[in-house]
Amino acid sequence: MLNGLTLCAAVFASALLHSEPSSAPATSIVIDDFRTVDAWTVNPDGGFIEISRDAGRRSMRLKFVAGKFSWGNAAREVSLPRNTSAIEFDVFVHNAQHGAYLAVWLFEPDGDGYLAMVNVGGKSLHELVGFQRHVRVPIDSFGYQPRGNKAPEPLMINKMLIGLGAADAEISVANLVLTTVEERAEAELARTKNLTVKDGPRGRVAVLQDRFPARPANANPEVLAKKLSQAGYGVTILKAGDLADPNILTSQSFDCLILPYGPSYPDAASDSIKAYLKSGGCFVSMGGYVFDEPCVPDAGGKLVNVDATVTIEDLGKARLEKRHLNTRFGTPGDTLGLDPEQIGTFDPGYILTEVNRIVGAESGVLPVGFSQPLKCRGYAACAMLGSNNPVFPEKWGRLVPVLEGLDKLNRPVGPVGSIAYNYAGPYAGSAWAFFGITDVDLFAKGRPMLEHLPQLVAAVTRRVFLHSLASEFACYTKDETAKITCKAANHGKKEVAVKVSFTAAQDDLSTRAECVPDSVSVRLKAGETALLETELRVRNVKSDLVKVTAQLTCDGQIIDRMETGFVVRDAKLVPSGPAFSYNNNYFRVGDRPILFSGTNVTGAIFHSQNENPLVWDRDLARMSDSGLNILRVLHFSPFLSEKPGVSSVKPIDLAVDRLPPKIERQLDALVHLCRKHNVVLFLSLHDWMDVALSDEELAAQRKFAKLIASCYKDVPGFMIDIQNEPHLELPREAGKQPPHVNQLWNDYLRAKYNTDEALKQAWKTSPPEAELGKIDYHAGTDAWDDMRTFDADYFRNVLVNRWIDANVSGIKEGNPNTPVTVGFLQEYWALNKLLCSDRLDFANMHSYNSIDVLRADIKLFDRRFVGKSISLGEFGSVVDHDKRIRGEDNPVQDYMRFLHKGHYVFGLGGSFIANWCWKDMDDAVFPWGVNYPCGGPRKDILKAYRNQSLLLRQVRPAYKPQLVYLVVPVQSMLGAKGDAVVRALYRQVDALLDARVDFGVVDDLHLADLPSAAKLLIYPVPMNVPDDAYDRIKSFVERGGIVCISGDVSYDELRRRTRTERLTELCGVRFVSENYRNVEWGSKDKPCINVEAVGAVKHERYFLYNLGRGAVYYTPYPL
Repeated sequence: MLNGLTLCAAVFASALLHSEPSSAPATSIVIDDFRTVDAWTVNPDGGFIEISRDAGRRSMRLKFVAGKFSWGNAAREVSLPRNTSAIEFDVFVHNAQHGAYLAVWLFEPDGDGYLAMVNVGGKSLHELVGFQRHVRVPIDSFGYQPRGNKAPEPLMINKMLIGLGAADAEISVANLVLTTVEERAEAELARTKNLTVKDGPRGRVAVLQDRFPARPANANPEVLAKKLSQAGYGVTILKAGDLADPNILTSQSFDCLILPYGPSYPDAASDSIKAYLKSGGCFVSMGGYVFDEPCVPDAGGKLVNVDATVTIEDLGKARLEKRHLNTRFGTPGDTLGLDPEQIGTFDPGYILTEVNRIVGAESGVLPVGFSQPLKCRGYAACAMLGSNNPVFPEKWGRLVPVLEGLDKLNRPVGPVGSIAYNYAGPYAGSAWAFFGITDVDLFAKGRPMLEHLPQLVAAVTRRVFLHSLASEFACYTKDETAKITCKAANHGKKEVAVKVSFTAAQDDLSTRAECVPDSVSVRLKAGETALLETELRVRNVKSDLVKVTAQLTCDGQIIDRMETGFVVRDAKLVPSGPAFSYNNNYFRVGDRPILFSGTNVTGAIFHSQNENPLVWDRDLARMSDSGLNILRVLHFSPFLSEKPGVSSVKPIDLAVDRLPPKIERQLDALVHLCRKHNVVLFLSLHDWMDVALSDEELAAQRKFAKLIASCYKDVPGFMIDIQNEPHLELPREAGKQPPHVNQLWNDYLRAKYNTDEALKQAWKTSPPEAELGKIDYHAGTDAWDDMRTFDADYFRNVLVNRWIDANVSGIKEGNPNTPVTVGFLQEYWALNKLLCSDRLDFANMHSYNSIDVLRADIKLFDRRFVGKSISLGEFGSVVDHDKRIRGEDNPVQDYMRFLHKGHYVFGLGGSFIANWCWKDMDDAVFPWGVNYPCGGPRKDILKAYRNQSLLLRQVRPAYKPQLVYLVVPVQSMLGAKGDAVVRALYRQVDALLDARVDFGVVDDLHLADLPSAAKLLIYPVPMNVPDDAYDRIKSFVERGGIVCISGDVSYDELRRRTRTERLTELCGVRFVSENYRNVEWGSKDKPCINVEAVGAVKHERYFLYNLGRGAVYYTPYPL
């Protein structure tokens, strides 16, 4: 967190190291030369940082230690001229752990702020330990943080912060200056006088040439133009102003636009470029991340990055609402809220750093056998070609790699160059070729790619390709015929004759099955797409997986190919699957308990055209090889609809006797392939559904749960997660609940209070508005003793347990041995997990918190005392996710977060962990994956995750009941002020873990299940203890146990102080007076009540009372 907000709370652009000065005329003004550090103080924002001056040096040292604090900021006053364009300083990194960040803040007097995350030359702090670097933070990289009056007034900025956070770090800062730029009038873009479009027998091509920033990978426009002209293209040189003219840049005038300058392009040409591409125009780019740096002319006509011209004054202007032409930036969040017209080439997180050789891909553009040794780096030529929905994505185009990169061991590292063919979406009919290498000009004289430039342009402008190859179903039986369809598209300007050939290879690729017909010839008019079909007799197949290939031939040349696959369901071919079971708090392989590691995928696995059994087979093989043996699949039930969506299927729609054929076959295929690769399938039945359901809706869900469990009752390694992250809001207003909820609410009240008079006595703060049976379900006030609010909160969990019970009952009817759980949120505001796990086989939660919070998340949900081990169903690298949503390059992932979480969960007795999620998507920006998109290789973070899994598998964990237990006062966590008790419990857990105490956790409603091995109980802040819990605590002590109690046990279940005798009976003290009420703690140094000893021995801050054969340590301080 940064000052209490997550990084995705505002738009942050990356603040990158500039190795050369800005092209705009600039002047530096000293902010601080650090002769002293007296001007700097710790910013009072809830964090802490150590500030000192380096001895003998003009530099300030900042030291941040993670743990108690999540961030720390050093602050000083500052005055920034209106033409300030950047903040610059030197930084030396003494120490930094993985995940540590460096940030710069600017603040207005009213509290509104501007934040820039500093990414030094594409490297994280931990990569720079022992190095000094110069940092330039452009004003354009500061994102607005509305924390004051929410009206940006950047000219009022008067405070600057330099901050560290997330992990331990220590740096020195020197030479802090601001940079100003000369104020100037906007210069005109250069244009070509009397421009004439040149024609040629192979078409017309435009080549951009102007005074853009020089870069190592920029191609020479004249060299490109000459090569294309020699190949028969009419080549026209365009200046930046020509490109910005929509009357010049048209698809009628130019078949293809060549962009030689990598990321640089004229800012003013954004609209004309989009219009050109939407009308069917094409481009070829080389030299880096295309459309990444919009440029404007300086006074001399030289084009400079628009960022270099942005000043403090501009921060408050609309001009910073930049029109991002590519998909690097957007609105912070999982999908970046991208505009469909943003061009999805490249991804800042997918960077090639180990290319040692380039080879031709199977696209037909380069000759067979093309291979050249070349060490280079840059951006992988991937693309996001879809509707940008992470669950229900629609595919808009195909990515066809042209040039692949290999490392020194000849392993593929990703595409160096690719073509994107668009057949849907805003750019349907357009094609783009792009090369992301940034340190070598691939198209220079003497380099082989220059020779193949004409073929590349031909492939792009021809725009004849295949798409949508698929089998009707994902799975077939032996007596069926598989129907295969494919589309052949011609988005070019000429009619073409093509042939599509179909082949089917079995799993080992050694034998083939016959497709009928095996080829289809067709003439495609310009703009026409043809649907082609073939069939395959499954009885001729001898394998459980068939790969179908479609190959496109034009003029005797293979120009495209696609693959898909399907599973053959045959009793003779069913793999055995994992020898998987669960007992004594651990999942097991055979009789061996291990910590399982796994991963997650969204419902896109059932929806995206990028997904099919052939892809699943490869993914599952990689999972297994990576030590991941649990695959959790979300969002299943929406696919009962022919048009799946967030609300396409209602609970009542689940009362089906059989799944629809398509999703049934998909699930069958996935189950089969999971068995083949020894991966446990963990199916999440629902998402986005309410849990406060009617009886009819619950009956439908119960039937559906039974159906799924019974379908796979003979499958080893099949588990069910009822619903992803269910929660119920605490209702605050009357008249908002459906009748069945109000009826259940009144049933609950009648069972608890029995009479109207008893209810009135309990609900004195928020009296009932009607008699029992007619009371509306909603909370009362925020007063701690408002029992209406307590009951409303408790009742949420009653509703959830009712829902869980129905689903579990259905699952167990279908298969009594199917392990079942619910993937709860980490927070307790959604539901109280401790009250909702009795019917579940094991405890499961999700947490994206930092380690210092995660360990308490895990420990507090420890239900091993009743055989329900804790598992972490979702976790992920927030650091890497946030880098992507800020548009930062990310060549190195935060793999230590995975290692820390795995070791903590294992050490705390967890049974499995599963990261969110398996891979970055091809048709959505969803930056959580451990594999690169577009079929790319494993990320380094997966390699670390794999090694951890293989290491921890060598240990055979065993559950042994502890001697010490933390007793959770679960009812104190509910109602008003419950969050204060939760915070206190987290502090207790932290203190015990810090003291290296081996302890278990039990809640005070389950003391009957307390293991007999328990000798010591710690019972913090038990502010309304049920009588049964009190009796069990007292009996435990009398039998020889030791109990430590903090707070006040004299309140009853209705939060009334009617049990003061407990203090005497259990603690040996007598109640005297109250200092402050219940959880409304005034000071940690002041007890909540005053007591005097009546049998107990008084010590400085506690009382010791011997009771029976045991003892009670009591303190009235609510620790």
